[in-house]
This record gives sequence, structure tokens and C-alpha cells, in this order.
Amino acid sequence: MIEYTSTSERGVSFLLGEKNMAKPKRKNITLACTECQERNYPSSKNPATNSERLEMKKFCPRCNKRTVHKETK
Repeated sequence: MIEYTSTSERGVSFLLGEKNMAKPKRKNITLACTECQERNYPSSKNPATNSERLEMKKFCPRCNKRTVHKETK
């Protein structure tokens, strides 16, 4: 809903109602190494399109090699 209010200094200002503002769809997650369990990478995903847990192959500095990283809670 858009409300129009007039002010004496700047003419007309437009105020947007909070009901129509979009909510963020992406959810912040953390990726953890499957071998050493260290949480290395923050990431985000859209839960509407990806309902299952994310799994990626990334470099783990603690293991010093590329390992599978899974989404943690």
C-alpha cells in the first residue's frame, strides 16, 4: 500500500507500507568438511528450489586437500 503525505519543505514524499515489501528468500548456511568436521565456508541457498542439503567439493585448509563439504544446521 502506498500512502501519499505532503510536507511543506520538500513537496510530496512517498511512504511505502511494510506489508508489500518482499521477504528475503535465501537462507544462510555453513558448509562443513566431512573428514575433519571443520566449518569452513559460509554460503546461501534458496530453500524453495533446493529442499535437500547442499553438498559440494571444496578445498579444506585443515586437511590441505579437496574434500566433500556438506551443509550444517
